[in-house]
Amino acid sequence: MGNVFLAVGLVLMSLRVYASEQMTYDWLNLYDQKVQGEPSVQLATAEPSFEAADPTLNAEEDHEKLGRYRVRIGVTKPEFPKLKYYDVFYHDKPYYPTIQGDYLPWQWSRFQFGFGFHGGYFSDEGNALRSRSDVSEANRDVNQDLVLTLIPIQLLGVASIDLIRHRLAMHLWTGYEYLMVQEARATEESSSSEGSSDGETFVNKGVNEQWVLGASLDLGITTKSSRQSFAYQSMGMQGVSISPYLEVAQALSKKMGDFSRSSFGFLFSFEFR
Repeated sequence: MGNVFLAVGLVLMSLRVYASEQMTYDWLNLYDQKVQGEPSVQLATAEPSFEAADPTLNAEEDHEKLGRYRVRIGVTKPEFPKLKYYDVFYHDKPYYPTIQGDYLPWQWSRFQFGFGFHGGYFSDEGNALRSRSDVSEANRDVNQDLVLTLIPIQLLGVASIDLIRHRLAMHLWTGYEYLMVQEARATEESSSSEGSSDGETFVNKGVNEQWVLGASLDLGITTKSSRQSFAYQSMGMQGVSISPYLEVAQALSKKMGDFSRSSFGFLFSFEFR
């Protein structure tokens, strides 16, 4: 009887081992089929996500759609060829600060078009003359001070041409200028045997209208792959350039005299998207 139970036990153990092996074999076949069927799908879906991960491409696409914003800050030195005796009354013409803001929403190939608003502040000091008979620096009256103030405000059409992308561009502008002119003459206190008199100030001011034409050459000082470029992009900027420029203004009205001028200066240009 014991032998019968032993035989039955061995048969049951054999069936259990066979079932376990068969189940393991089925799981392995299923895993092999799954692994062999998925690589093409995984590789096909992984590649587009890698390409879309490049932020520069998306930033440039948005940048081209929305246009370019530029803020330009610099200094310029003017010349007034139509003011014959400027150097007699005033000292050497100083550099003065300028600020420019441009928006270029339209693009065709390498050309961008838009409009801008430019401004500046010029001030120079000098002396009036003792008499009109002698128009020379030797005849200056040190007791009569002159202060000339010019504030140009420009409404312009602008255009930009990319000569070498991210490296070199030409910027052009033309339009209308309102030139606010003020000349103040102050006389110092004077004393005599009869008494003393307080100083007085006389102010002459008005507005001239002028036509402006200017051009700059923008030299990019950052590259697309540099660390500085990524830092600028994190602040919303596309690039920074230094721009030597030339501007000519022709007087249309001469209420305050002929202040036609030519100016040469330098600008730092910051481009935003």
